[in-house]
Amino acid sequence: MYNYPVAEYRLQEIKYGRHVVKDAYEWMRDAAAQDTVSFTNEQNVFTDQYFMNYQSCLEKYLDEQRAMNRNLMYREIVRTAGGITALGVYNDGISQSVRLNEDFSVREVITDSDFMEGVHVYGISPNPVYKNLAVLHVLRDKAERMSGLVYDTESKKVLAELKDTFSVSWSACGAYVYYSKAEHRRDGTIENTLRRYCVGADEEAVLYTHQGHAAYGSVYPLDEGGVIAEFAVDYHAGDLVICEDGQQMIEVPYDGNDRTYIGTSGGRHFFLTDEDAALGKIVTIERGQGFHTKQTYIDETDEKISQAGINQGKIICIYENAGSQSICVYDEERRRRDIRLPCVYGKIGIAEREFASDKPLFSYESFSVPASVMELDLENYTAGTVYESGPACEDVTEELTYYMSSDGTRLPAYIIRKNDVKKDGDNQTLFYGYGGYNATNYVSARVCGMTVANWIEAGGIYVHCIIRGGGEFGEDWHRGGWKENKKNVFDDFCSIVEGVIRDGWTRPEKIAICGLSNGGLLMTALITRRPDLFGCVIASVPQTDLLGFVYDDRGPMYITEYGDPRTDDMFEYMKSYSPYHNIREDVSYPGIYIQAGAMDNNVPAYHAKKFAARMQSLQGKRPVLLRVLPYGSHDQGMGEYFHRTIAEIRTFIDIELALYPAGSSISDCTKQQGAGDEGNE
Repeated sequence: MYNYPVAEYRLQEIKYGRHVVKDAYEWMRDAAAQDTVSFTNEQNVFTDQYFMNYQSCLEKYLDEQRAMNRNLMYREIVRTAGGITALGVYNDGISQSVRLNEDFSVREVITDSDFMEGVHVYGISPNPVYKNLAVLHVLRDKAERMSGLVYDTESKKVLAELKDTFSVSWSACGAYVYYSKAEHRRDGTIENTLRRYCVGADEEAVLYTHQGHAAYGSVYPLDEGGVIAEFAVDYHAGDLVICEDGQQMIEVPYDGNDRTYIGTSGGRHFFLTDEDAALGKIVTIERGQGFHTKQTYIDETDEKISQAGINQGKIICIYENAGSQSICVYDEERRRRDIRLPCVYGKIGIAEREFASDKPLFSYESFSVPASVMELDLENYTAGTVYESGPACEDVTEELTYYMSSDGTRLPAYIIRKNDVKKDGDNQTLFYGYGGYNATNYVSARVCGMTVANWIEAGGIYVHCIIRGGGEFGEDWHRGGWKENKKNVFDDFCSIVEGVIRDGWTRPEKIAICGLSNGGLLMTALITRRPDLFGCVIASVPQTDLLGFVYDDRGPMYITEYGDPRTDDMFEYMKSYSPYHNIREDVSYPGIYIQAGAMDNNVPAYHAKKFAARMQSLQGKRPVLLRVLPYGSHDQGMGEYFHRTIAEIRTFIDIELALYPAGSSISDCTKQQGAGDEGNE
């Protein structure tokens, strides 16, 4: 029996439309209340004490994390008049916005972790003309949405803060910043306005007010002046507004089809759309014309187009298949030129403005290759690596296989392992999935903060699950796992796990599963639905109360994905899978490590706290640990907090998969994971 901190059982009635639910731990929603603060502090102390029994293994993983911190990965790489600008991210989650030399060494640090108290920098957009100006994409602690800081890199002054936005972009002339500002209406819907900020005059103008409910807005400045804005109705697509300088504003109402602006060339606007093309095609319209005049420019293929851009008459396309991306160039005659990449399966990241560079730069990574930077040669249709953040993992097998869901849907899954791993049914196996918001679960070098290469180097198998609800195969795939179809997501994940077991790779006692955010919802739903199938569960910043989320700050946004439990047609369905409401007595649950951030307003920490309190009250055989990071946002912390979180996750998995019993030495830990003799002392 575990001596968990006591959570007061205090029944409270909560209304969801005409339905009433009694909740014993709703008081935890108030993060500042003294009883919530005390409960949170006691949980962290309990978790600290738990890991004291496994200190040598914890220290091993802490050392591993700290050693990796020397590697600097680059994101959002852009060439402008001021040189190469990028967001540099270390392996402890701490980021710097930097200017780089041509050899990708750091020439200047623009912002670091000490930039501004309570502010996290998640991206940088340099001005295309003026070297000293940039927009910093930041999130303030407990803020509902991001902000754009117009920043003078020479004087180190913030010139303006553009609040409550997910999309900020410079005009081509460099004089203006376009952005979409989101604000709550009294009826609970979200109003988005398209705005333009003039840097020289320090003035802001509202160009357009969207009358409907939109989760967020995206802005795409036109090279010839003006802007195109898209107001996302359902996290997939929405209403379009074309604002050309000197022309009448054109409104394109949402009709279920996605339309994303990718550039203008030869007097024509180019768009990526899924209209009559589930995986996407590229169409054009003449300047000043409505979308009904569109003409197909690049036809749909058997792969999904995830991103595209124009470069002097050529079209650069990023295609994806089952979460793996490739890149090609359509020349002026629309002939396709495929670009060879380092791995068969990988992930590409390219900033929108970089599409137009003479030699576009993009980030690249795979399961076995850490984040690198590649340069695209548009004359010879080749790409070469110009920066590597670390060595690749060698002697690795990366296999894409397929399993069948309970309703006959074909589900892709990547199985990553060292070449010498055998099908003996006894391999420690880590599964990761997401399944939501039309978001593609891309091939990645890291999952839930853990490095895939480290996991497989220790002898484990990693399984990357592609399940419905995501954006891997178009909107039908997304809608197959949203709202009234959400349970398909959980069933899909279980079908893949069961398939891997049938194939002889592993067994339930050797399986750990992990997910973050909507993936954390997946994890907590799985532990309540199929506790027999897993040996260990890791849930980071999870949504667990699928009724109460509607009263969160971002509730109106999430309704577009999950549905509204205040309506009769969704209440019973959402309650039937809501993880918090489906914890049952007399069930043997696997061990679970739940991690939340005290500063997270994306998914407030009460979701994790309520779930942990209810699970702990059952006093099951396996531990229920809650870690709430005091400065954590919608992430796994930064700096030493990040190192500690990942080390705790790895240690907890070892314990729950019986790889590291209490009292073992550090050499026992490394031997039992299949590490080499160099780990033995």
